[in-house]
Amino acid sequence: MIQEKVTVVIPCYNVSDCIAEAVHYLLDSGIQIPMILVDNASTDGTMEVLLQLQREFSHIQIESESKKGACAAR
Repeated sequence: MIQEKVTVVIPCYNVSDCIAEAVHYLLDSGIQIPMILVDNASTDGTMEVLLQLQREFSHIQIESESKKGACAAR
């Protein structure tokens, strides 16, 4: 049987008020899926929230883009 490998990529722009809830929702599924959270030059503290999530969960990777939009972030 071939095992599929899935990584969730979440583009983030000024979502400091809801990104932690979204990530916890995915993690509550019980599956340890790798996640890449891509901050797109947020100005509301999103990066700080992402870094906190990364400290809590070792399978979360953080990337930073300089305002290239959601398509580039994906």
